[in-house]
Amino acid sequence: MPPASTPGHRIRRVSREHQGRSIPDARSLQAAWRHYRRHGDEPTRNRLIEHYLYLVRYTAERIGAKLPAEVDVDDLMSAGIFGLVDAIDAFDLDRGVKFETYCAARIRGAILDELRSLDWVPRLVRNRAHKLAEATRALEVELGRVPSEDELARRLNIPKSQFDKLLRDASAVTLLSLSRKYADPDSQREVFEIDVVPGEESADPVVEAQKRDLKELIANGLSRAERLIIVLYYYEQMTMKQIGQTLDLSESRVSQMHSAILERLRAQLQNTAARVAAPIAATEEKAPASPRSSAPPACPAPCPPRPAPAPLIADLKPSLESALQAAAKAAPSRDPLGVSDRLLAAIQRLRVPPPPGAPA
Repeated sequence: MPPASTPGHRIRRVSREHQGRSIPDARSLQAAWRHYRRHGDEPTRNRLIEHYLYLVRYTAERIGAKLPAEVDVDDLMSAGIFGLVDAIDAFDLDRGVKFETYCAARIRGAILDELRSLDWVPRLVRNRAHKLAEATRALEVELGRVPSEDELARRLNIPKSQFDKLLRDASAVTLLSLSRKYADPDSQREVFEIDVVPGEESADPVVEAQKRDLKELIANGLSRAERLIIVLYYYEQMTMKQIGQTLDLSESRVSQMHSAILERLRAQLQNTAARVAAPIAATEEKAPASPRSSAPPACPAPCPPRPAPAPLIADLKPSLESALQAAAKAAPSRDPLGVSDRLLAAIQRLRVPPPPGAPA
C-alpha cells in the first residue's frame, strides 16, 4: 500500500466516500428538483448536494492528480462544493441542459479559484518552471523543431529523474493559467477545457462550437502549404529546414509562414473570448442577485470565500486535437494530445491580450 502522502492514496481514499446517492431514481430526482424550485427549502437542497457530491469528488480527483502531493483532494472537494451549491441554486430546469454538464464547469472553476487564491505553488517551483519554458524556447530556435525531453534535460544539466519531476511541477503551475475562463451562468458558455461527466442526451455546445470553428479555420482558412507546415512541424516534428526542402521554400520563409499561422490561430482564440465576454458583461449588469438560503451548505470542511477569476486565454486542447486530427487524418496513435499541447503552447507564448473591457 502506498504511503498516505501519495496522490494515488488520496484519490482512492476519497473515492470510497460519497458513493451512495441520496435520491434513488430519475423520477424521484425530478420531483426533488421541482420541489426545490417551488419552495427553495434547505432540506431538499441538501439532498441535491448529497446526490451530486460524486461530481465534486470526480472533478477534485481529476485536478488533484495533476498537483503535488501537498495539495489534499479533500480540500479541493471543500472548495468544489461552493460550485455545486451555486449550480443548484442557479440551474434552470427548462433549458434542456443536463445538470451534470452545467455544474461540472462551476465545480471546476470553484476549485481553481481556490487554488489561485491560496497561491499554493512554491516560488522555487515557479522559478524552475520559468527556466524550463526558457530552455524550451531556446532549443526550438536552435533546432528548428520541438525539443525532446532528453535534450531539455541536457540543456538544464539535470538527470532525467529530476527532469521528470520538474515536468510534473511545471504542469501544475500551468494548470491554473490555462484553466481560467469566461463564464456565463445563464447560457452555460464556457471557453476552456471542461472535465464533464458525459451525458447520453446532450453534448457541450461550447466545445462543439470550438471544434467547428478551428476545423473551419484549419481546413478552409489556411492554404495547402500552411496546413502542411502545421502537420509536418507538429506531427512529424520536422525542422523548418526539412519542411522548406519538402515544400521547395526557404527556411526563413517557412519560419515566417509558421509565425503567421500561429498569429491567425491566436486571433481566433481572442475573437472567441471576446464574443463570449460581451454577452457575459451585459448579463452581469442586468442580472439581480439570486436569493440564497441563510443556512450554510453541507460542506465536509469550512468553505473559504472565492475571488472572481481573472480572464485569460482559453485552453482549447480538445478543439485543437480534433482540428489537427482532421487536418492530418492521423490515427489516435499519433499522440494528438501531445501535438495539441505543443501547438497550444506556441500560441500561448504570443501573450494574447484579454478582450477589450475585460479585467487585467
